[in-house]
Amino acid sequence: FRNDLAVMYFVSVSPTGELLGLRMMPMQIRKFRLNRVSATDAQWLRDTLDRVSRPFGSRIRLQPDASLALEWP
Repeated sequence: FRNDLAVMYFVSVSPTGELLGLRMMPMQIRKFRLNRVSATDAQWLRDTLDRVSRPFGSRIRLQPDASLALEWP
């Protein structure tokens, strides 16, 4: 459990409400401030979210800018 990590969600939806994309930006909370996470923390969060997402048929991918992207069928 990492209560110092948070995720900002950026959702793209169609006019009908269909999910088109979900990008997540991992952040670390330190001294009441949001900071970019280290590469190690981003990978840990990706691994954790990917593991819990697999039973639902989705995957989490780490992007070059350290954001996370949801992939689903």
